[in-house]
Amino acid sequence: MVSMWIFVGLLLVYVALMAFAPYTRSLSRVNLLLRSVLLILGVALNWQAFRGTPPFRPLLIPVALICGQLLYMVAVFATKLSIKEALSAAIPSADIATTCRRQPLLLVQYCFMVTYEEFLWRASAQQFLEDIFTNAPSAILMTACLFTLLHQKKLKLNAERIEFLVFSIILGLIYYFTASLLFVVLVHAMRVVNVKCRAPQSGMESPDVAATQTAEREPAAGDGT
Repeated sequence: MVSMWIFVGLLLVYVALMAFAPYTRSLSRVNLLLRSVLLILGVALNWQAFRGTPPFRPLLIPVALICGQLLYMVAVFATKLSIKEALSAAIPSADIATTCRRQPLLLVQYCFMVTYEEFLWRASAQQFLEDIFTNAPSAILMTACLFTLLHQKKLKLNAERIEFLVFSIILGLIYYFTASLLFVVLVHAMRVVNVKCRAPQSGMESPDVAATQTAEREPAAGDGT
């Protein structure tokens, strides 16, 4: 229990620094250190989460991919309020295949990032909060709020932030009912891949990817997972 409290405490510090502290090179190093410590501590406390739902069910893979695609369609409708764009988002874009062919390492990077985030947040933070407070709905909501704050970085609500919060809650519910890290990773990955491949068409941003890239490319001013 003490180790779980330490994990949650470090996670709160990490979110606060990422959401509110001005970007500096030293802060970037601190955040990298915190992410590493959280990953190591999470693995030490919850390594069994990597096994997914025992026994492994291959059927979960296509179901998760379809679920992720449908959630992306709903996200497009919620943020663009366009039935036409939402229906076009229901079908995977041919741009995804093009990206896989031209930039396979970029997709690997996104998938690695999503796996890290889902292990850190859903499989670890949400599970630890549920164990601490013995209340699954509260754990799901708290995890989703922190996850949204980390990526959106502002407290002001708008359609995009509300949609991302709802998406985070759905991820928490999916993990709660399936106990499968693989399932929730695939659902999340479908959103990220769609957003990055369709960005010019959909007009949506991927906060998970954008936050990490911003921190990496800004040299001295201004994440993941």
